[in-house]
Amino acid sequence: MIDFLAGLIPLLAELFFVVAGRWVLKLFGEGEPHYGEALAMGLVVWGLVVVLAFIMQM
Repeated sequence: MIDFLAGLIPLLAELFFVVAGRWVLKLFGEGEPHYGEALAMGLVVWGLVVVLAFIMQM
């Protein structure tokens, strides 16, 4: 079970955070962003989505 979770967490990070981060960075002219840059930008993007969804609920 732990091996399954250890493989699932990086996969989900790649699918949700890194892909979104790469898309945003390429949108703003970054050629081929590094993994760390894409991960950080993906976290920012999804954080912004959560904040906006929270604000819309009010």
